Amino acid sequence: MVHAIWQGAVRRSVDKLWALKTKSLARAGFVSHWHDLPDEHDIEKLHVLINADKGNDPVWVFIHGFSSQALDWEPLLHKLSDACAQVIAIDLPGHGQSPVPDRADLTPQAILNAAVDAVKTLVPKNRGCVLVGNSMGGLVTVRATQILGDLVRATVLISPFGAPYSNKELTNVLNTFHLTNYGKATDFVKKLFPNGVPAPGLAATSVFLWAHLNRPHLKTLREGAYSYPLLEEKELADMPPTLLVWGTDDFILPSSGLTFFRDSLPSKSTEVLTPARYNHMPFVDYAPHVANDIKVWAEKHKLLSL
Repeated sequence: MVHAIWQGAVRRSVDKLWALKTKSLARAGFVSHWHDLPDEHDIEKLHVLINADKGNDPVWVFIHGFSSQALDWEPLLHKLSDACAQVIAIDLPGHGQSPVPDRADLTPQAILNAAVDAVKTLVPKNRGCVLVGNSMGGLVTVRATQILGDLVRATVLISPFGAPYSNKELTNVLNTFHLTNYGKATDFVKKLFPNGVPAPGLAATSVFLWAHLNRPHLKTLREGAYSYPLLEEKELADMPPTLLVWGTDDFILPSSGLTFFRDSLPSKSTEVLTPARYNHMPFVDYAPHVANDIKVWAEKHKLLSL
């Protein structure tokens, strides 16, 4: 039923918004790039948004969350791209324009492997990168940093998923994304944007996410999260300089996640911000503020190209 509702006026409004975001980024110098993956991956290629390279400073790589896409970073990319040597926003497998694996189910490990391959290929070794991850993208950022080592100069974690939640907490988080009717979809959107739903508005966003989160490959990915190993404290011990942003109005993830990351990341090289009113994806509706938070921190670590 939901997929029938999704067709028509609702879909046109969402498609129009995406087209506007794409055109806006194109005017800012971003282009689509297809990154070919080696044969051992179950997906042939990844779509990324990338702008022109302006220098020898670190490349900034943005990694979105579950069921999100590179375009969702659009408000923040506008505010940061001028200060960064180069910006890359990845569409993870089965998200945005990146295709769904055709030979196997979409798994958290497949997503991590594809992201790591893209960063290895697209980031020059002599410059390194800053990985910016939100939600599931935060978990990908931490695990990718472990694999990529010195290639990652620093990280920004915005409401990262991956803390070792209790079984009850994990079930509650994953059930939040299990939308079985329009009422649950609107409740989810209100949790995601508690201070007002951005365009295309509550009704259209709810119908879109109701349909989107019931796509088979995303349902499989959500169910796979129950058995995927969550982070251990020791995995964060050697993280590079990190900015952790977790707003007071994040009603998607339990606050125990903030406690875990704040207590486990190296205290001497980690800055923790808990801004009022920031939601789970604050870069959508508070982009100027998030950009300023990142710039102030990044200037301290000489990560910008100013």
